[in-house]
Amino acid sequence: MRLGAVTRRPIGIAALFLAFAAVACVEERNAPAAGGSADQEVVRIGLIAPFSGTAASIGRNMREGVTIAVDELNAAGGVLGRQIEVVARDNQFEPSRTSQIAREMIDQDGVSLIIGPPGTTSYLAIDDLVRQEGMVTMPIVTGPQLEENLNDYTFRIMIPDDIQVDVLVDYALEQGLDRVAIIAEDNETGGAIADLAEARLQELGSRSVSTVLFSEDELDLTPVVLKAQQADADAVIIGSHIGPYAARLATAADSLGYDPQFLGLAGLTSYTYPDLAREAAEGTIFVAPPVPVLAGEENLSPTAEAFYDEYVERYFGDGTTSKSGADKVTGAAYLTYDGVRMWAAAAEDAGSADPQAVADVFNSGFEFGPDESSAGVVWSYDAQDHEGFHEGDTWFYEWARSGNDMTFRFLGEAHELVGA
Repeated sequence: MRLGAVTRRPIGIAALFLAFAAVACVEERNAPAAGGSADQEVVRIGLIAPFSGTAASIGRNMREGVTIAVDELNAAGGVLGRQIEVVARDNQFEPSRTSQIAREMIDQDGVSLIIGPPGTTSYLAIDDLVRQEGMVTMPIVTGPQLEENLNDYTFRIMIPDDIQVDVLVDYALEQGLDRVAIIAEDNETGGAIADLAEARLQELGSRSVSTVLFSEDELDLTPVVLKAQQADADAVIIGSHIGPYAARLATAADSLGYDPQFLGLAGLTSYTYPDLAREAAEGTIFVAPPVPVLAGEENLSPTAEAFYDEYVERYFGDGTTSKSGADKVTGAAYLTYDGVRMWAAAAEDAGSADPQAVADVFNSGFEFGPDESSAGVVWSYDAQDHEGFHEGDTWFYEWARSGNDMTFRFLGEAHELVGA
């Protein structure tokens, strides 16, 4: 696929259908042990995401994608002839709360799958539990920890940071931006991004001129950005997937009159970044998976078209653009939609929703897409590779001004721009 101008209307086909089975978002429930159900006519899946706080937009997107996928499956007969019910809980982006919720979902709600949580720190809080209980889990996690310490039951549904960071560093150096600074969150995600960036720079015969980690509760990042400015950095890698954090960096640089080339990760697809950063977001270049909403009608699969139409009709009655003019029909919904559909396909292949049986299908070699994927992505897994997403589906984008609006435009596929 190749991207054209930003599309601000439904792609033009009718929505797939209006599902008759609503998703149940359960806050408290008593149910039997993992993989079971008090009512054998239903299969329960868990959704752990932040529905409040700084990362609430991610949680909302995740729930939207899960809801559409489950409604479609239920309208078509469910999985293995059983209806799917969702248990959704707010982890508030807190690791301790995440572990408590995951335990309750397994012990009390009898879920057969956990979608989420987003964020490496939150996922690591449940890694031991997932291993011990043998619970199939699909987190929106980018860090290398999942690859370095393979878990038989955890299957990533997000572009890994090593792919993103490598192509960002390559792009910077190929553009002659050889004074690279790294500013990242002071947590597992940010620390890993900083380490990956430094390693890639050294591999290419360079090194960062400044590496600074910031606390997630720091509202004014001017002192942090000042260090990059004093180091005369001509490019800054933003080590965060959270739009509000990136916006704090961009606005701090703007207040200092400092104009480096900001290079970001897939989380900057979200409209929260330009909505908060406004003019300071202009020119930010980032990498992300394919964004079908930008591609227009040409080369989109029926699944991608249908998902987009349904998504817009159901959730964007107030329009598809944000207050800054950015397109809102992007984000984690595509990932969680694909995750649920992959799990259902694996359960059908296994003839069982039992987590061990489903994990065996993924570990035996499982591929999904591009025609089945809402984003046209090819997801693939086997016993030695739970990454799901691979280099060929990585694209470069830039936040740019279009009249009074801030939109992101396609720059090129990573393998074409930097030979990835």
